[in-house]
Amino acid sequence: MYKSTQMTNSPIIYEIFPRNHGPRGTFADIIDDLPRIRNLGVDIIWLMPIHPIGVLHRKGKDGCPYAIQDYLKIHDDLGTVEQFSELIRQTHNLGMKLILDMVFNHTSPDSRLRSEHPEYFYKNDAGEISTKVPEWSDVIDLDYSHRNLWDEQTNVLKYWTSLGVDGFRCDVAPIIPVAFWEFARQNVDPEHKQVWIAESVHLSFVQELRGQGFNCHSDAELHPVFDFTYDYDAFGFLEQWFHDRSPLKPWIDYLNIQSSLYPDCAQKLRFLENHDCQRIASRLKSIDQLKNWTLLMFLLSGAKLVYAGQEFGFMHLPSLFEKDTIDWSFSNEDFHQFFEMVLNFTSHHKPDKNRFHINQISETLIEIKWISNGEFISFLNLAPDECMFTSPYEITGTNVFSEEKLTLSVGDPIQKFPFVIRSDSPVVE
Repeated sequence: MYKSTQMTNSPIIYEIFPRNHGPRGTFADIIDDLPRIRNLGVDIIWLMPIHPIGVLHRKGKDGCPYAIQDYLKIHDDLGTVEQFSELIRQTHNLGMKLILDMVFNHTSPDSRLRSEHPEYFYKNDAGEISTKVPEWSDVIDLDYSHRNLWDEQTNVLKYWTSLGVDGFRCDVAPIIPVAFWEFARQNVDPEHKQVWIAESVHLSFVQELRGQGFNCHSDAELHPVFDFTYDYDAFGFLEQWFHDRSPLKPWIDYLNIQSSLYPDCAQKLRFLENHDCQRIASRLKSIDQLKNWTLLMFLLSGAKLVYAGQEFGFMHLPSLFEKDTIDWSFSNEDFHQFFEMVLNFTSHHKPDKNRFHINQISETLIEIKWISNGEFISFLNLAPDECMFTSPYEITGTNVFSEEKLTLSVGDPIQKFPFVIRSDSPVVE
């Protein structure tokens, strides 16, 4: 029995790399896995690019799916349009939505668009068609000063919408003029019934491009158009902790800044990993530590991202440039069950961002209090080792994971983390 999905401001989004998801590397592999994905509590399937990949200047044997040759076609290895439509139908039948990755900042150097409209592309100081980011040597950038390009790209979005796609994850959206995104959404989705996600970028990337004289929008500029922006503005602080165990306080402080920095309707896409980030399980030292970090991320306000395989604690990050099929046999079933429990719990008890408090009790001990169909409190130990903590106040309620009644007095020990209780008395100040 599958619950019908009512879209909220905090959906769970499951990212799939189509050629790597199963042994065949086809849409059929994804269809076979849809019931399991739905049982996790997922609301939206996000497919990384499904289009033909360029050959010219290709990186690796199979190439990066973000070096797109033709926006209107499907890669032959993945399946046909009819098989893609069946994937959409099966996704909808299970109460989920399906969104596509749209890579509108650049194409492969041998793209259909370059062949038909070379004038649409960015040219460097030498007058050569090029990319603004030297590391992206397998792509060339588009130039949105050409208004005919706006119509071209908007028609691409309309085509995929006509097949039943429910929205788009827009790659490096800040590099493209926000005026184009406003134009495109008004023409494709004027009633905002679709899901539009902007892959906004690290603050350092914004500064770097602006320093070179290029346009690069801030998250605040994107929120009027997009339903969600990436959490890279905060994630940079978190990566410092992963890298050298720098203090967590700057990250926690920035989470609070976000609540006042952006419009009240603005929502972030929270994640611990994605196809561009190291697997979270490979950054941590134990399954218990992974459980605490997982619950922490899913308790934050906004949409939540799961990169396929994260739910089993996989450590290997699939290559973007070679076929690198996920080996589902190396799964941690205990963690998978915990992950499913957390997703379903947080789906039913989404924190209200205006009634949510996160507090750093010690260097690695986090306290979260929130209201959502009741009052909750959670203690999370982010350190690699178990530690003893004593209750700072009297707590009476129910352990949400065991459904056991629990009473703690001031000074009573708390050792097993993560700890979540539905309180019988007010906890949010």
